[in-house]
Amino acid sequence: MDWNSPVVREFEVTRAARRRSKKAAFTLAQDDAFTPASGTMTPGWAPSRATPLSLFKQSCTPRSALRNPDVSAILRTGSKSSRFVNTPHAKGSLSVNLDESDWTNTLYPSPMSVFEDGSFTDEVNMSAVMLKEDDPGEAAAVSLFPEFLQSYLHHSSSAVFDLLEDYETICQEKVKTLQKLVLRSATTQQKTSKTASVAWLLEQEAVTWRLITSLYRDRIQTAMEDGLMMDVTAPSESEKVIMEQLFQRDGVVRQSQLVVDWLESIAKDDIGDFSDNIEYYAKTVYWENTLHTLKLRRDKPMAGFSRPLVTELDPDAPIRQKRPLADLDREDDARLLRYLFTLIRAGMTDEAQRLCKRCGQAWRAATLEGWKLYHDPNINGGGAELEPVEGNPHRCVWKVCCWRMAEEEQFNRHERAIYAVMSGNLRQLLPVCETWEDTVWAYFRVLVDTLVEQEMRSSGLSHEELEELPREYLEASWTMEKVFEELQATESKSVLEATREHYHVIQKFVILSDLDGLMEEFSDWLGRTPPLPGHLLRFMTHLVLFYRSLGMQLKEEVCVDVLKAYISLLVKEKQLELIAFYVSHLPIEMAVTQYARFLEEVTENEQRRRCLELASKAETKSENDVVVPPGLDVATITKTVVETVRERDSEEFSHHDLTPALDTGTTAEDQQKIDVIDWLVFDPAQRAEALKQSNAIMRKFLASKKHEAAKLVFAKVPKDSMREIYHQWEEQGMNMPLPAEEENAIREHLCIRAYLEAHEAFNEWFRHLNSSPVKPTAPAQAKFTEKVAYEMKEKEYKMEFENWQGRLEALTEEVKERIYNVLLFVDGGWMVDVREDAEEDSERSVQMALLRRLCLPMMTFLLLTVLQRTARHQESLRLADIIASDQHRLYERNLRTRAPRWNSGFAPSARAACSESARASRERRGNVALRDVPSRPQAARSSRRVPLRPAMSARLRDLFSHGRLAAGLLLNLLASTCIVFLNKWIYVHYGFPNVTLTLVHFVLTWLGLVVCRQMHVFSPKVLRPSSIVLLALSFCGFVAFTNLSLQSNTIGTYQLAKAMTTPVIIAIQTVYYRKTFSNKIKITLVPITLGVMLNSYYDVKFNLLGIVFATLGVFVTSLYQVWVGTKQHELQVNSMQLLYYQAPMSSAFLLLLVPFFEPLTGEGGIFGPWSLQALVMVFLSGIIAFLVNLSIYWIIGNTSPLTYNMFGHFKFCITLLGGYMLFHDPLSLHQGLGILCTLSGILAYTHFKLAEQEEGKSRLTQRP
Repeated sequence: MDWNSPVVREFEVTRAARRRSKKAAFTLAQDDAFTPASGTMTPGWAPSRATPLSLFKQSCTPRSALRNPDVSAILRTGSKSSRFVNTPHAKGSLSVNLDESDWTNTLYPSPMSVFEDGSFTDEVNMSAVMLKEDDPGEAAAVSLFPEFLQSYLHHSSSAVFDLLEDYETICQEKVKTLQKLVLRSATTQQKTSKTASVAWLLEQEAVTWRLITSLYRDRIQTAMEDGLMMDVTAPSESEKVIMEQLFQRDGVVRQSQLVVDWLESIAKDDIGDFSDNIEYYAKTVYWENTLHTLKLRRDKPMAGFSRPLVTELDPDAPIRQKRPLADLDREDDARLLRYLFTLIRAGMTDEAQRLCKRCGQAWRAATLEGWKLYHDPNINGGGAELEPVEGNPHRCVWKVCCWRMAEEEQFNRHERAIYAVMSGNLRQLLPVCETWEDTVWAYFRVLVDTLVEQEMRSSGLSHEELEELPREYLEASWTMEKVFEELQATESKSVLEATREHYHVIQKFVILSDLDGLMEEFSDWLGRTPPLPGHLLRFMTHLVLFYRSLGMQLKEEVCVDVLKAYISLLVKEKQLELIAFYVSHLPIEMAVTQYARFLEEVTENEQRRRCLELASKAETKSENDVVVPPGLDVATITKTVVETVRERDSEEFSHHDLTPALDTGTTAEDQQKIDVIDWLVFDPAQRAEALKQSNAIMRKFLASKKHEAAKLVFAKVPKDSMREIYHQWEEQGMNMPLPAEEENAIREHLCIRAYLEAHEAFNEWFRHLNSSPVKPTAPAQAKFTEKVAYEMKEKEYKMEFENWQGRLEALTEEVKERIYNVLLFVDGGWMVDVREDAEEDSERSVQMALLRRLCLPMMTFLLLTVLQRTARHQESLRLADIIASDQHRLYERNLRTRAPRWNSGFAPSARAACSESARASRERRGNVALRDVPSRPQAARSSRRVPLRPAMSARLRDLFSHGRLAAGLLLNLLASTCIVFLNKWIYVHYGFPNVTLTLVHFVLTWLGLVVCRQMHVFSPKVLRPSSIVLLALSFCGFVAFTNLSLQSNTIGTYQLAKAMTTPVIIAIQTVYYRKTFSNKIKITLVPITLGVMLNSYYDVKFNLLGIVFATLGVFVTSLYQVWVGTKQHELQVNSMQLLYYQAPMSSAFLLLLVPFFEPLTGEGGIFGPWSLQALVMVFLSGIIAFLVNLSIYWIIGNTSPLTYNMFGHFKFCITLLGGYMLFHDPLSLHQGLGILCTLSGILAYTHFKLAEQEEGKSRLTQRP
């Protein structure tokens, strides 16, 4: 390519040029200015020899710019980059420098050239193995996953562009391999198409890496030089200098030309695929067939040539004479023009001119020369010798001619396209562009040409020409964005379809530098089905890592999604060695979750160890891209794995019976929970966690009676774990005791060991008990020899029985000792923590308490079975004493329902003890004075044990006698008072929205009723929604205005205002329902009303808004209570059945009202920045509201209205007292009088009302 090219070209943009550059050495000049010594050298930052502006840029760049820059500071991304360096690399000549005699070999590689590298035999063997796979392409390309990671790790954090070039090389080498597979496979095989598809994807990836390298090298270099370069732009008479200045300052032109260079490099890589026969190119005679025909006609004019041909052979003859050439010449011309366009499309204009000359069309080569910009170096030069003038001084005339030739319809379509390229005529160029790459190249080529031409004309150098280029060309306003908008509107279906291909979309956004748009596309692709190809995911992942290394700001959530998708692919492909690295680039918490999820599927021990080793060495970044010490949080990851597996398919503790039945078998899920402990034993520092997690798993197994599974878990924990825990604590220099959690875990581990040992001892005893020797039977009418044989067998039996009996005694003592170790476990008992200052774990506490209730009775009955089967009845009775003793309080570990079974269990021992005592008495009749004394207490003790110690049974019954009633009253007291205080606390300290709080109460009340329905507390009744609409609305107002009253008033005023509900109800029922009340009842309303008025008036926090809310609350509450009674009678339902339908309807009404009365976001909004504590308090308030309703129904149903009313007065006093104590509500003398007045009125009302009810009942009973 000529030095005077106006086109900026990225040097070494093709594979051929890159291979040649390896043979040349390149050294940067150390001076401030850099000037190439020959036409084959280029400046270090990569523009080609065809870019004269690069010399100007380099000469103005100080040496400091050649150092490794901080890219993040250059690009103003706000964070420090960890992967960039401006690394100059070897350069060579862009020109292929073809020899005149060998140009065909250069343009057309031999078909066997694909086998040049490496050993032919090895490649054939490799291909044969690959072809046996179901998908040879995927099998051959799967090595790209580790190769890309190795490349990433082997390049330093500053050599980002060397890394990208390595990515491209890896893809290209893999494409060659796949092409060989396609060539060696049968053409009918479906595998071939799959392999070719993978090859195409990798080829697109390779060229995409090439584009990213080219564009971002220029962008970063430009960012480095902004502010460093001096403004040396000066008027010039040279088109070449003006063009240099334009490329120097205009990034759009420069980046567009890099896109053109990139597309031409792709075409140049594929130039060998051009398939036309070119043997005729060796002919140097121009249109020889037409010339031969004309000679024949001249020599033999009467030979009968009827077809008209041109009579002259100058280039314009066919157009001027409007006559054709010979058919063979027209075909040759068409092929030649097509190949010329292909060369120009590949950026090989010099080779196109050389081909024209060789084919005898030197005139056509001359038409391709006029585009060069004019430059006279002698105008500003001061040299003694004149330098040759460059370029075409009449370039404008030449360009107009090219435009006209492109518009000439008589020309061949490729000839018109050639001159359309030269003149920037897009309309005539597009028809020959059949692919996406061709079309984009055409647009960007015209974009650059138009911007350069506009710059020339705006500089004042353009001369008035006889002919001007079309106005639409000169005034076109091209941008990169407009190019892709035009592509979306193209009429070519193939090009339009290609615009939607993944890599073309990526290339588009890379060219536009639209990272947000690229991330949006990534997000959209990840959400589609079917899933993305694996190699595309790999490319997306490494592209994200590249942008992160430059410090570019990306959408973090999309980057995370890309990494997660790629990690899932690696897990599926079993690329265990790679996963840890990519997981380490996720946010820390997500990295723990993702890696833990992956480790769940790793089962082999060596693989587990390797995965943890990789995790500990993986590079990790925090969420702010600040490099932290390498390695994932292995301890947290392994803990997460164990907890996830442990809690999977978790069943509640099952109540096993007290019989020594067979253990429950170990399932596959159980085995997985057993094996998961291995994750915690690789690192000695995790022994404490291994102890805690194994204890949790064994608790579940013991509750399910899976003792064998529990033993397997116990065996997983190394025996030296407790010693290791203490040793590590001492190594930290801690003189204090172990933390409470560790010490309790060690104790629990010992408790479980004691239980398992006791259970194993019983199993061994039970097996031995049922393996007693069989006594031989004496033969009837035996002969002498048979009698001798029987006597010998009997002796052997006695010896075996003695041995068996001795072994049984030893095993009995052992199992008794083991079980007593459990029942009488030291320091508080079995499964009881020794340290109470540990962090609370409610689930663990519940499980341990339940295990005591399940396992201790089991151990008791196992021991009782052992003692009774071995006739140790006295020891059995001592066991009963131990259970009933207040020292150990083992009777508290058993349910009341098991007490009858205890009676039946110990009764045989008591009877046997009495029989033994009686038999001993008969044997000792001869010495009554000496022997009766000790026997009486023993007999008395035995007789007392026959009914199994009534004192112990009574104690068990007393524990559960009055618990339900006390619990119900206590629950109502706590709930009724706590709901007032808690709501007041929420309003005062958090300012939570009132209507939203009411909505929470309704929703949780309804959910609680659903649970009660499932538990058969009540049976719902079908109701029409229209029948309870008004009731639901009044329910909303009742709770909302009551809460507003509480929010605006003191607790005293709020509580007393509620007392006005009774007078208002009486007024409503009297006026609207014509109900009559006695004078006594009416008189009680006076002190109630007077007391409320006194308290409200003298309240220090008296405010009009609070009084309004209280008044509305009283009115709506009274109306609601009247309607509730009416609806219950009308619909024949109870309160819970009515509330079951009323609560969700009221919730729906409030949900519609919330957006109108309360803010949704911001401070005080529903979705505002509420603290966790505030949300917990709101949730707790809703739970308590439900408990208030539930306890009211229970108390009324299990006691009497009098009990409930008296209890209500007590709550009234408690609430008032709590308001003054908790919220420091002031209490004046007048308020105190008001409270006493109101309370006396309420008491009087209650007394008279209950008296009337009792009188009415007595009348009913006296009726005949």
